[in-house]
Amino acid sequence: MSSDILNISLGTLIETSSLFDIQLDDRSEIKNLQNKYLVRTLQENTSKKLTNSDYFKYFTFGCMDFIVYEEDKEKKFYFIEINGTGMAGISNLPDYYFNIITNSISQNIEFIQDDDYPVILVPFSGTDCYKTSGSIKLVYERILYAQAIKNVLREEFGKSTILTFKNLLNQSGFTQDIPTVVMGYVKDIYDHIHAKDGRLYLFNRPVAASLHDQFCCDLLKKFQSQIDKDSFVPINGINKLAADKGVSYQLYNDLLSKKSYNYIDRQVIFNFAYNKEDLFKQVLDNIDAGKKIVIKPHSSELGRGIEFFVSKEPKYKIIRKIEESLKYTEQFYSPSGNVFPYTISEYVDGTTISNSTHPLKGHKYEVRIVVYRENNEIKSFPSLVKIASEKYDPKNISRYMLLNNVAASTGKKKSASTNFSLPACNYKTLKTLGFSKYHLEELCN
Repeated sequence: MSSDILNISLGTLIETSSLFDIQLDDRSEIKNLQNKYLVRTLQENTSKKLTNSDYFKYFTFGCMDFIVYEEDKEKKFYFIEINGTGMAGISNLPDYYFNIITNSISQNIEFIQDDDYPVILVPFSGTDCYKTSGSIKLVYERILYAQAIKNVLREEFGKSTILTFKNLLNQSGFTQDIPTVVMGYVKDIYDHIHAKDGRLYLFNRPVAASLHDQFCCDLLKKFQSQIDKDSFVPINGINKLAADKGVSYQLYNDLLSKKSYNYIDRQVIFNFAYNKEDLFKQVLDNIDAGKKIVIKPHSSELGRGIEFFVSKEPKYKIIRKIEESLKYTEQFYSPSGNVFPYTISEYVDGTTISNSTHPLKGHKYEVRIVVYRENNEIKSFPSLVKIASEKYDPKNISRYMLLNNVAASTGKKKSASTNFSLPACNYKTLKTLGFSKYHLEELCN
């Protein structure tokens, strides 16, 4: 009998997950509808070669999200954010591309310090209650990353293992000297890391690297003066860019000041708020000046912490929305006292699906472009159209009309993620949205 029977397929794992009182999210419908010919055509015209191999350790993968709006009856794109390795959703890509990204992650293990028994962290956002942690429905992506890293460690050191932080905590630390990948919630792991002799430690073992951009930024910020340079490796070297929306806005605006595009020409108008008092003041000042704005924490999932101020509201409601944003961000994502800086940015009124035959006609949406490294090339893949859960009504605006987040939409409506998403690299989707492949090509560029 073939030993392959001992390897559970991803489809089997997702289908049987309800046996463990959780339903993992199946993205196979989206990934199977991605047009492989179209993505190859796009990549032939947009891929960029890295001329210096030293750059490899600075980039693994990430994604860029764009609001779609209309100007003079032309579709245009407004940059929202960059997400890095802390985000979920790579399973929207066909298996071939998912494997490339997973291999890219594992390749970066070669940059870790020479430890006899290295510890690599693969954390994910949320809390220990999956009902309040949307990312758990795609936790299998993190498991596959951890498995790829484990395989590389085994090839290098002859053996390796994966531990959950919960089991590690129950046994009061590591019980055997073996290269180890540790998985668990960001906040749990963060609270048990300390610095000693120029290194970061989890219990009694030095931590060599981690895969989660915001988590890496938080660790480096907390322990920067206590650890030696290069003793801890963020597996995705663009962690600061992916973890802080304001930093990505600065880079994006700089790009638009130097290059011109047909469908992308609107810089992001934004400001930072570095503490609670400043956040309240800036929001109230902007509203008093008649401006429509969005506030965003530098770390979030499920759209938690993002609040829109686009219609007239009494002051007590405005204050309550800001307080709820701070509460959710602190509860689910950031270590205590580390939810800032916030960005306060201009609200851009995105367009809605206008195709009369689509069941979500009148809903706002945005487009996600996954960017990844394949050997010495940077490539893009238009992966997903994310659709708001409620039809837009300008006379009675609600948060869920403006929040184009698949996990938030499915959580709100208690339905499958495919009901609020479309494969971006698909000719039928382009027709539904009124795009051409040249729109996607410019985004990929």
